[in-house]
Amino acid sequence: MTSTIDADGVTATSSDRATIRSRVRERMREQGLAGYVAFTPSNVAYLSGFVSYFLSTWWRMHGTVMVAMATDGDLPPVLIVGDAEGEAARGASVDCDVVDYPMWVETRGYADILRDPGSELRRPSQWRDEDIADRLAASLRELGLTSGRVGTDLRYIPHHAFQMLQASAPDVEWVDLSDAMYDVRSVKLPFEIERLRAASELAEAGMSHAARQAGVGATVADVRSFYFEGVAGASRTATRYRDLADMWVLPGMGSQAPIGAVAGDASGMRPGDLLKFDCGTTVGGYRSDHGRTFVLGEPSREAATLYQHLSTAHEHAVAAMRPGALASDVFEAADAYMHGHGYPGYRRGHFGHSVGLDSFHEEPPFLAAEDRTPLKQGMVFAVETPFYGADLGPIMLEDLVLVTADGAEFVTHLPRTLMPAGG
Repeated sequence: MTSTIDADGVTATSSDRATIRSRVRERMREQGLAGYVAFTPSNVAYLSGFVSYFLSTWWRMHGTVMVAMATDGDLPPVLIVGDAEGEAARGASVDCDVVDYPMWVETRGYADILRDPGSELRRPSQWRDEDIADRLAASLRELGLTSGRVGTDLRYIPHHAFQMLQASAPDVEWVDLSDAMYDVRSVKLPFEIERLRAASELAEAGMSHAARQAGVGATVADVRSFYFEGVAGASRTATRYRDLADMWVLPGMGSQAPIGAVAGDASGMRPGDLLKFDCGTTVGGYRSDHGRTFVLGEPSREAATLYQHLSTAHEHAVAAMRPGALASDVFEAADAYMHGHGYPGYRRGHFGHSVGLDSFHEEPPFLAAEDRTPLKQGMVFAVETPFYGADLGPIMLEDLVLVTADGAEFVTHLPRTLMPAGG
């Protein structure tokens, strides 16, 4: 069987990818679709097993990598990709026909560049839309997707990419499959769960390292650097982390609580300041999201009390998670606790969300009042009960939580108490 990652516990086999495609095809049949063309980085990776660096990193390249798949028949999906990633795509994709087109990057070997290829290889300044459209049209013909109803990521594809779809198959009725794909992707296979575990382990290593280094005078920028150091150091300790792709952190401290703050009071941390992490890493395409709060010295009475109540609300939310419960039930458990214990003005739009392949790690379904999605075994949620007020200091308590056969399991391991910062 073909593996997309050769690492401890995070290996995906051809059988895994076949299961994924079977789930997607089942949904396509339910909606009466002849096929599906994936455009988003997440759905391209989900169907093919190949994580395109170009597509995942640079928004302007959306519409340059795609996967076409028929609902019925024996033909494998077709992965269309630039030739700069062609070799990598053939090595990493699982049971796909890979079709590439020329890009600006010279990918041939030394012996090849010594010979004049003549006019058959004229590289564009970046890529030619007509080359992509040609490959797409040929792939749709091969798959029999030249008429009828075909699904795509209609909500998220660029306008020019949709025009290309229409021109490539003018007799097709294009149908949005965005919500259905999020629903299918919300229930994880074991290898997906393990990649999220690996990503969480690295984020926890980054938080732990940063909290130890962050003493009096440490700035938000310092904390960001400490976090990156901790993740990078931990990533070298085991093969399960070999596909670490990126890391992110939104730190906050003391009165510097705004989300995304990178600068603030030049004097840095002071005794009594809270230190908040909201962070994650990406391993094998899967992006974690969680956080913790530390304190330098002794917290104020108000901060300690609020933290304890947020922590208890967090416990109530996780206790409500089980197969068959609604996402809104989890929201209500945390919301009711906070409003019933002295914080009637505390308002959240959600207390968590699914996680997976999206670069914006908040995926549907959401643990929100209006979300009636039934929880299923294999779902993974980032459950969070934060406070961002600069007058008291920022608080974050966020865990990845796996819905199991009879309840829920914490994927993350750091203590959920208010922990000490500084060496």
